[in-house]
Amino acid sequence: MRGRPQRILVGVIAIVALAMPERATRAESAAGELVVIVNAANPARPSAAMLEKIFLRKEMTWDNGERIIPLNASPESERRQRFDRVVLGMSPDEAARYWLDQRIRGGGTAPREVGDAVLTMKLIAKLSATIGYVPSDTQMSGVRVVARIRNDKVILP
Repeated sequence: MRGRPQRILVGVIAIVALAMPERATRAESAAGELVVIVNAANPARPSAAMLEKIFLRKEMTWDNGERIIPLNASPESERRQRFDRVVLGMSPDEAARYWLDQRIRGGGTAPREVGDAVLTMKLIAKLSATIGYVPSDTQMSGVRVVARIRNDKVILP
């Protein structure tokens, strides 16, 4: 799926995701491990530095030319705050200021927010160019783990 149909699908999914209330998972309430996932067919093996570039929207395409679609958790969630701290090296306030500055300077938009981990996994399984992160105990299908966030460190496979 390319171009307009993919943008429409992502837009519809984003609207549905924003309408859903955020549910904390067991892994979020406990300081469990997060996993960074991509579509199972995506051969990418991003480094920790590449993950930072992807989620800061400084890296926009995969090696095959497909436009990367990063998915973030809600800013209030512990999952997002931990991801931003470990991968981006930013506090919630710093991340918010970064995206405000990017918007003002015309430097791009923040990754789409999807509050629900299961929905994040399903989107990534459906759309080949997506990347996101979920608690490690999320039931997964159609995705591949490319990194783990454990003990405030990015661990690559």
